[in-house]
Amino acid sequence: MDLLGFGENSIEALTRVFEEVCAKAVVDDGLTFESVKAQPITALQEYGGVSVKINARLEAARIVINVDVGFGDQVTPKPTLVDFPALLDFPSPRIRVYPVETVVAEKFHALVVRGERNTRMKDFFDLFYLSAAFDFDGGRLLLAVERTFERRKTPLPSTLPVALTDSFASGTEGMWSAFLRRSEQEQKIPFVRVIGTLRVFLEPFFQSSSFRKSHWIKGGPWSATK
Repeated sequence: MDLLGFGENSIEALTRVFEEVCAKAVVDDGLTFESVKAQPITALQEYGGVSVKINARLEAARIVINVDVGFGDQVTPKPTLVDFPALLDFPSPRIRVYPVETVVAEKFHALVVRGERNTRMKDFFDLFYLSAAFDFDGGRLLLAVERTFERRKTPLPSTLPVALTDSFASGTEGMWSAFLRRSEQEQKIPFVRVIGTLRVFLEPFFQSSSFRKSHWIKGGPWSATK
C-alpha cells in the first residue's frame, strides 16, 4: 500500500502513528497486529519516505502488511473520497485517494526516469488498465503531469521515452510474460501491444499545447470532442 504523509516524517513518528492505528478498538474481525517496524526508503531521500512493515496474525495464518509512506508529492487535482471495498459483511471505510490523473503522472514520471533500466512491469500494466478504464480531460491530465515533473525536478521529455519504443517492448517481453504469470492475469496481452497503446495515450504530453483541449474516452484515442 502507498500513502502520502503529512507532518513529521521520522522513523519514530511513523512507527508511533501505525502502532496507535493498530491498537484502535474495532469490530472483532479475527485479525491481531503483533509488531510494527519502519525504515527509510532510500529512493525517496529528497522528500523523505518511510517503509512500514506490519506483522499480523489471522488465527494460525501469518500476514505481512507493507506500507510505503511518501512525503511532498504534488496531488493534482485534489484527493477524492471513496468507499473502500470491505471483506465479508463489514462496513466500508471512507478514505481519501489520489485522483487518477496523479496516478498516471507519477507512473509516467517513473517510466521516463528509469528509461531502458525499467523493470517495473506493474507500472506498465497499471497505465494500460487506466487508459482502458477511465475517461480523461487533456488539460487536467497535462497539469498533473507538469506539476509532478516540476516537483521532482525532472524536465518533460521532448522525444519519445525509451520505455515507449518497440525495441524496449521486444527486449522485455519475457519480463512482461513473467509478470502476467505471477499476477495470474487471464488475458495474455503482448507487451508490444501494451506499449503501442501507451504510446498513443502518453505521447501527447510532450507535444503542442492544443492537447489541453483534448479528451480521452476509455480506450482512446485522444479526440478534440467528448
